[in-house]
Amino acid sequence: KTAGDAVELLNIDVSSDESVQSAAEALTAKLGSEKLYGLVNNAGTGIMHNTPPTEILDTNTRGPRRVTDHFLPLINQDCG
Repeated sequence: KTAGDAVELLNIDVSSDESVQSAAEALTAKLGSEKLYGLVNNAGTGIMHNTPPTEILDTNTRGPRRVTDHFLPLINQDCG
């Protein structure tokens, strides 16, 4: 198994608790007894996208927190 084989890309609506929870549950099932070793949260939006300020706040501020809260239990605390 190479490092590239160990990367899992997930398409998540970070503004949706249900979307984030569903992704975390799906990854938990896929990992089985393995642990998650890293998390990259690459979501964002801004005024240039004609996005309302409340949606910008939810995506850029609450979104990363939401993702971290759901995925942090999957990270191996002994290795991270």
